[in-house]
Amino acid sequence: MIQERLQSTYGVGVIACLGLHPWWVSRQSDSQLIAAVDVFAKLAPQASGIGEIGLDHSSRYQDPESRRLQSVAIQRALEIVQKIQKPLVLHVVQAHSEMLTLLDQWGPFPRGGMIHGFSGSLEIARAYMKRGFLISIGKGILKPGFVQLKKAAPLLPENKILLETDSHEPATLLTVAEALSVIRKCNAPELLTKTSLNLRRLFEIKGP
Repeated sequence: MIQERLQSTYGVGVIACLGLHPWWVSRQSDSQLIAAVDVFAKLAPQASGIGEIGLDHSSRYQDPESRRLQSVAIQRALEIVQKIQKPLVLHVVQAHSEMLTLLDQWGPFPRGGMIHGFSGSLEIARAYMKRGFLISIGKGILKPGFVQLKKAAPLLPENKILLETDSHEPATLLTVAEALSVIRKCNAPELLTKTSLNLRRLFEIKGP
């Protein structure tokens, strides 16, 4: 895996995760998906976390066949995670109700996980937190709109927040932290430190 090569170069600064992204899943045939799940099941125990996996019901992926394939993939992934107990990295777009139902159906997941690029309401965030998940806030906080996210952000417990960029640009992480610190009325460097500790706890990262 590319992540493994990066991890060998940069050490604990890289967390290797393995997933079946719903965008990719939606473009596969049944036979291709079956083959991919088999490979996933073999490699998943070597990963630090499982993801991105999830459901995307946005306009690009609304057709019944896309949703069916996504449903098959996420359920197989959750079944595998139950056996190997790894943190989850969930991609959920316009499908929170369905995802929460699946987490209850296949859970509990003692290692928890993170909701990638969260943009939902405080009520939805609390539902995930209740199930052991952290809320990862990214570039949505920088954009116009995203009203629900901006209302929820100041009310999230600091030990339940992660920061992300969904990008290779490290400078953007500071921009996200600065924007969120304004909303939360806190110090951006302290926010970066606390969210980094949250990430370390989630993935059980040892060392400095």
